Amino acid sequence: AASGKVLQALGAVIPELWGGSADLAGSNNTTIDKTSSFLPADNPLPEANPYGRTIHFGIREHSMAAEMNGIALHGNTRIYG
Repeated sequence: AASGKVLQALGAVIPELWGGSADLAGSNNTTIDKTSSFLPADNPLPEANPYGRTIHFGIREHSMAAEMNGIALHGNTRIYG
């Protein structure tokens, strides 16, 4: 999809861009880097990376909005979702 291509292109030139989707990342192409996810380093999943650029919000749209607002308010980063 076009949205995924745009995120890939932006991710290549904006290193502070990160975000995710509420459970539909695979179908709406909202991952920048499919090999790393924002998870603690001690997480058993192989893609776990404390510096990962993909957030897995799960089926929690309201929580996702609250988390994204907090990240945006903190500053020094660009969040999408």
